[in-house]
Formats: sequence, C-alpha cells, structure tokens
Amino acid sequence: MKKTMLKGMAALCVCVAFVSCSHDLEYDPSIANKQKELSYEQTFIKQFGQVSPNQEWDFTKSIARTRAGEEAAKIEELGFNTSGQSTSNYLWIWKWKYSDPSKGVLNQNTFDNLYNNNLDAIKSAIESAEYTDWNPSQYKNVYYRVFAVSQDGASKSYQRFGIHLPSGKNYWLAQGNPNKDDWSKGTLYMDHTRYLDFTQLPQGTSWFVISQKADGTTPNKKIKASEYELITFKEVTVNIDGKDYTFWAFNCNRDESDVADMILWVEAEKKPIEKIVEKRYMAEDLGGNGDIDFNDVVFDIVETSDGVQTCYLRALGGTLDLAIYVNNTLYWRKSTSETPKFDVKTMYNTGYNNTTIDFVEPIATFTVEGWDDNANNVSLAVWGDGVQNDAVTYIKFPMKGATPRMIAISTKKHWQKEKVGVPNMDWFYQLDEE
Repeated sequence: MKKTMLKGMAALCVCVAFVSCSHDLEYDPSIANKQKELSYEQTFIKQFGQVSPNQEWDFTKSIARTRAGEEAAKIEELGFNTSGQSTSNYLWIWKWKYSDPSKGVLNQNTFDNLYNNNLDAIKSAIESAEYTDWNPSQYKNVYYRVFAVSQDGASKSYQRFGIHLPSGKNYWLAQGNPNKDDWSKGTLYMDHTRYLDFTQLPQGTSWFVISQKADGTTPNKKIKASEYELITFKEVTVNIDGKDYTFWAFNCNRDESDVADMILWVEAEKKPIEKIVEKRYMAEDLGGNGDIDFNDVVFDIVETSDGVQTCYLRALGGTLDLAIYVNNTLYWRKSTSETPKFDVKTMYNTGYNNTTIDFVEPIATFTVEGWDDNANNVSLAVWGDGVQNDAVTYIKFPMKGATPRMIAISTKKHWQKEKVGVPNMDWFYQLDEE
C-alpha cells in the first residue's frame, strides 16, 4: 500500500512537472511583458543609477535646479557703459541719454518734476501699499529707471536689483548708491532710462535684490544669488498732473521694518496671455531592452484656447505595431493609419541610416479629446508585427519614483537620433530651442 501510494505521488509529480513545462512553452503576454519590464529596468538603472522615490517624470513641471558655484556679480559684467561703445550685445539698451534731456522715455525734465515736486506723494503711496509676489513672467517690454534710493537707516550701501542667468553669472540691472540717510536720486550709471525685453531672458533666469556696503571691494564681491532671491515687491501707480506713473519698490536689505529702499520708475508692458498648453511625450523600449534613446515614439499634444486638442506625431523609432491612447481612447495605430500610411517595420524621423531628422513638420496629425496635462493620461499599446489580436506591451505614464518608459518634456526639446542614448538625467532638463 505504501509503495503504491509513493508510485502514485511520483506519477502525479511527473504530470505536474510536464504540465508546468508545457505551459512555459506557451506564449503568455502578461509574463512576457513583465520580463521585458524587468530587463528594461535593469538596463535603465545601469545607465542612470537607482531611481529616486521622489523622481517625477513630467519635466515640464520640474523646478530649475539650484546651480552651485555662482560667479561674482560685477558691474562690468552688466556692461554699464560710459565709454560710448555699442550696447547691442547687452541684455538691455539705453533709451535716454543726457545729451538731450528733453527727449526719450521718462526724459530728464519729467524725471526732475516727479522727484523734486512729488517724491513725498510717491513715497506715501508706496508705504501704504502691500507687498505682492514677484512674477516677472507676466512682463514683456519693460522700461525702467532708478527713481530714488535710501539707506533705510543703515550705513552707506549699494541697493541693487539683478538677475542670475543659467550660465552661472549674476548681472546688476539697477543700482543706487545713496549719499545720505534720507532718500536721494539714483546716481552712478543710473541717471537715464533702460529697456529690457523680459521674454528674451533664458529659461531658468532667477532674480535677486541685495544691499551691500559701499566699499572698494563691493563691486567684485562674490554673492550667491539664491540667498538673496527676490520674492515680493510693491507696484503702485500714482496719478500726477493727470497722468499715471508706475513704480516698483524693493526692500533690498530685508530688514525687519519691511520698508522699501529702492524705487524704480517703470513702464511695463504685460505679456499677452497665451492660452496654449503643449507637451511632448517620449517613449522608450516598446519591445526590446537595448538602447535608451527615448525615440521609440515621440508625439506632442497641444491644446489651444478654444479647447481643441491636437496630437502631432513626431518620430517612430520602433519596428513594431503600436497605438496611441488618450484618456483610455485609441486615436491612432501604426498599422491602420491611412493618411499617411506607415510600414510597421519601418522607423520614421529618427535619423536611422544617417537620414535627416525634421524637428518641425510632424509625420502625422490627428485630433484628440480628454487630454489632461496635469494627469498625463496618455498611454501606448504595442503589438508584435501587427497581426496579433491583442497587444503584448502596455506603456502608461509612470508614477513618481518608477522606472520610466515614457516621459513628458517641453516641445522645445529635441529627441535623440536612433541608437544615440540619453547621456544622463540632466539631458531631460536641457532645451534645444529658445
């Protein structure tokens, strides 16, 4: 009896083993998909390192990273020009010079009237105003001139307003060097009007205000602009003799009294509000586990102010059939596209075999609905050669901290050529167009 039972158990084990092996020989898409994901994850980690649990994969919402080693903010670097040389290469240009005090934006005659006869009224309006958030992105063309500065009870010092560029350099846009404890006119390169197009400043520009003691080393003293970040300011408009004049006021020394110690006259043109939302999606490893160039699929979605959403297909680096979904709805498939038609096993617009990449014209365009740029509700389904009934790979936008097979980036970011891998994580932050 015991021998019979052992034989029966052995036979059962053989049967189970045979069934298991037979099952392994069959194609299970869920198992295959998990194996691909595991292989890709290992490749990704080898290339970029372990993914931080706080890593977001929508780079359009990433805050510019803090840059170390900021350079000294020198007056000479801004190009304060007293030699008469051309200012065409500077960030700003002169809009008034004292060769003719009757002409220009806020000419000298108008300035003298404002300062000599209306300073108290302007100061009173500023003192009664509330500080508001500094938001330079709302401005385009800005004319400005130092109107008045004060030591605010401190020792003689420079009051300064400037920018920190992504290149690592700091530049003074305006400065005042008061010669007494009370208010005084802006002097020292500041007695004229300047013009600056805020929209021409590179992405990642930050702003700062600072009060520095007026000594021989101050102009060359190194500062870290992030420690003097401009966060709030006052903006007031005062009607004088039937005309409105606008002033910006900054608390440069950040003292407890919260009193502004630099006043600029400004004429600031607000930037037109562009009600356009756009984002580029790049996907990688639809079916393999080799290179990581994020060009297997590249497509943009653009929503205009009237709510119309359009998808622009840019590149296809995969040789498999695939479909693009938006809000769980299929809108485009490679094997069934009619206008234009695509060959499933052909790559398009990736520079394959040294072909030219067109970063301007899309390879297909179609309308979509239900796209949420905050939720990134886009996904991909991948078939093998296009004849399978069911997709074998599904790619959704990754959660925070996951290994990404899809990322979101600015539409000003170009994709890599075929087989040219993404070099490092910083690549995702660097735009290719101004």
